[in-house]
Amino acid sequence: SQGLKLGIFSNNRKLSIEQLAKHLDIRKFFDTITGDEFGRKPDPAGLLHTLNLLKVDKASSIYVGDLELDRKTAENAGIVSAIIGQDIMHIKELMKKV
Repeated sequence: SQGLKLGIFSNNRKLSIEQLAKHLDIRKFFDTITGDEFGRKPDPAGLLHTLNLLKVDKASSIYVGDLELDRKTAENAGIVSAIIGQDIMHIKELMKKV
């Protein structure tokens, strides 16, 4: 990880994201996961909570997402964003494919 801290912030339930990350064997790469328990995007509360858990500040963070909603969430939080791709799949559909 080269000293990087990685977290997931999703509009899905935390339990669903935890299960998917374990199923895909990627949970080990993330320091924390935040779901919709702190509000839904574009409300920045969940993203800011994730940064707090990671003990990182906004100036040294980048939020990577795939939707305009993610860009707006980062903007609302005062964080730089990178938006990649636009092919989103519902978590239940993704679970069926793996």
